[in-house]
Amino acid sequence: MAVFDWIDPTSNPAGYAILQPVLLASRKSCHGEGNYYLQPGDHSYNFSIYSHPGDWKNGYRAGTQSNQPLKAITVKPGINNGAMAETMSFISVENKNLVLSTIKKCDDDNQVIVRCYDMEGKDSDAKISVYKPFQKAELTNLIEEEDKSIPGSGKDLVLKMGHHAIETIKLHIQ
Repeated sequence: MAVFDWIDPTSNPAGYAILQPVLLASRKSCHGEGNYYLQPGDHSYNFSIYSHPGDWKNGYRAGTQSNQPLKAITVKPGINNGAMAETMSFISVENKNLVLSTIKKCDDDNQVIVRCYDMEGKDSDAKISVYKPFQKAELTNLIEEEDKSIPGSGKDLVLKMGHHAIETIKLHIQ
């Protein structure tokens, strides 16, 4: 049984989600020798029951956050002499229907790759803000090959997103 980012598809939804980041398997094997892939040892499991008003559009973000928690990394004092503020946002997306799924270094150079997608099936203008000015932004394909330039520079970018679109953007940070 797998329950991952579960959405109640019935016409009378329950109003809660069951969130589980594991895949459970049956104890019975499909061959006579038995399970050859046992994983002995201690295992831990996490489950969340999350309630929310309305339909799945009010609950999918909690499922994603539960299964993919933000991991903070601390740096030893004195390494960069405190050049950045204690709290800040590297990047933010204003639209509630968009999910920011990737922020990473480009495979080919030192630029930043950002990927976001529309979860709710809405056409929208994505408003993306970055903490540091960028010189230019380009749409790329999934393997980071540049496709076309996106107008804008500075710290803010507006990108037309189609319904259920997945867009990958290469930012040339100054």
